[in-house]
Amino acid sequence: MNTIQRFATSATLLSALFTANAYAQATDPAAPAPPLRYESAFSDYRAQQDTPLLPWKTLFTAGADFADANTQTAPMEATARKAPLDIQAGMQTQLAQADNAPATASDTRGRIESINPSDGKVKLKHGPIPKFDMPGMTMVFRVQNPKLLTQIKVGDEVGVTLDKSGGSLVITGFQK
Repeated sequence: MNTIQRFATSATLLSALFTANAYAQATDPAAPAPPLRYESAFSDYRAQQDTPLLPWKTLFTAGADFADANTQTAPMEATARKAPLDIQAGMQTQLAQADNAPATASDTRGRIESINPSDGKVKLKHGPIPKFDMPGMTMVFRVQNPKLLTQIKVGDEVGVTLDKSGGSLVITGFQK
């Protein structure tokens, strides 16, 4: 019987606490809210200082080597290192293609990798495009006029005229 009396006494104390509005502040909208205690996981974060981005041309010499850090026009945090030989050979080929291409006839020269007439797109492996400050690479371009696709076939080495349209580059003409 002793445990029953303890249980009854505990229940009486609990009900007294609830009836005495011990928790009234939590449900009362007029009661002032306790101050929030928040500690950020990023309290010691410090923003990295912005360094100006270098255009890709300043990273390379005329011989297609990585430029020495002492010859840079803007400071660099990391020291430059030499590129592997196969990359150097590719860059020299791209530079030679850019030098051989007539400046007025096309923006770059490249090889047609694939043609998708239904979408009006061409996959082109191209040399540097100085007009848009872009290095040579392989990418897919939309063609402004799908009739231009009848002038070319896969494997053709062509000069390409490009224009910017809607935030992307569009081929406006091919020169064989």
